Amino acid sequence: MVIVVVTLNCLIALCCLYAAWRIWRLRRFLAKVTATLTTAERNTHAVLYGAPKGIGSGQTGIYQSRRSYQQLQLQLQQLQQILGWVRVGATDMAEAIAPFLNAAIALSTALSRGLGARG
Repeated sequence: MVIVVVTLNCLIALCCLYAAWRIWRLRRFLAKVTATLTTAERNTHAVLYGAPKGIGSGQTGIYQSRRSYQQLQLQLQQLQQILGWVRVGATDMAEAIAPFLNAAIALSTALSRGLGARG
């Protein structure tokens, strides 16, 4: 009878030892997971800590860029209008000056031929 009790006691002790070993391994695994998650949280915090301030300044920069872009678009339209007027004026001026230029060229050609004939 004593042998049965001692044997059962040893079996129970072995089962408890196995359970304790498994719990110890689970504890080590959970400690590693905790350390990994803590490191990830620290890194995430370090990266995202300044994010709200950066987002706010980025929004301000975008707003200012859009305003500048709108002003530049207005200036571009005004410049295109001015260049259009200059082109029209230059075309009109060229049409008005063309007869005088043609006459000056013809006179210059005639004079150079006349001087060339003498020389």
